[in-house]
Amino acid sequence: MPSEENQAIRLVFQPVLRVAGEVIEGEVHLHFPSLRKDRIEEVHVKLRGYVYTWIKRHYGERGDIRQQRVQLAMANISLWTMGNGVYPPPDSDVLKIPFTFTLPTRLYPSCAYGSFSAKMARIRYFVETVGKCPGIWRFNKRLVRAFPVLPPSDLGAELREAFQRGWQGPWCKTIKENDIRRGVWGEHSHVQMMLTLPEVKTLPVFVPIPFTLTVITHSKSMKRGEKSSDGPIFPAPPLGPQEVDFFLESDVWIKAKSWDATRHGDFTAQLGGLGPQKLSPIDPVHVEAPEKVWIPADEKSEKGQWMQKVTFKSSIWLSCAPSFSSETMMLSVS
Repeated sequence: MPSEENQAIRLVFQPVLRVAGEVIEGEVHLHFPSLRKDRIEEVHVKLRGYVYTWIKRHYGERGDIRQQRVQLAMANISLWTMGNGVYPPPDSDVLKIPFTFTLPTRLYPSCAYGSFSAKMARIRYFVETVGKCPGIWRFNKRLVRAFPVLPPSDLGAELREAFQRGWQGPWCKTIKENDIRRGVWGEHSHVQMMLTLPEVKTLPVFVPIPFTLTVITHSKSMKRGEKSSDGPIFPAPPLGPQEVDFFLESDVWIKAKSWDATRHGDFTAQLGGLGPQKLSPIDPVHVEAPEKVWIPADEKSEKGQWMQKVTFKSSIWLSCAPSFSSETMMLSVS
């Protein structure tokens, strides 16, 4: 395989995150001795983006497939043609040709869903160089660089800067609670979970978003000595990050020609370093020491409840596609 320096065509392009409407730049390097050797007569560069959907259905032992591709971005630039009088500088064999494309202002976010076993969908953007070779049995030389795209959001950009500086805005609390008990009979205990997040209309991607999760449990009415205050008391709160699941789910709808398919509650991402996975440096979890407090029913009663409390503090780092809706694919993340 030829070294990168001796390849006929080299695509120089950074496949970093782009925003719809942005101008993207790159270079194509043409190595003239290799161009002549490979008999390349023309070089052009393309910008492409599409939504691709694919659905398979089984009928007994046989199956049928529907697929559809919707073009989102398409542009071509002819960079070089043999005999056009453009050559490398005298001291080099390589001609460097810059190129620019302007992304459409309205684009859906890059994403992928499903597999070829039943249904799948993807939104993909890429830059491709093509070296055209003459002859029926000669294949064109192609190089592809895919890159992620997000739709523009002025609010998201402002919030990302605010989180990078350290959030100083208001907070909102979401509380969920329930009465639980062991078995069918007996008194109920109480569990409360409180999630505290910045009070914003949207959560930006690729920036740490702080949160606090507090779990408080109250035991059933009991005598203080009925259970040892040093042992676990039902219901015991989670004591470590691995005992709490915090994740995103998504609902997906896709359409391919006359068929469509829907899937609800797909796992999308684990959040905040909570859960059984290995913690990453991005989201270390701070755990406040669990509390265990005896709350008597009244001054005369021997009975009361054990209150147990634990608090987790960390950050959410979102890197998934935001919710969107198109004619052949809809994604709702929550």
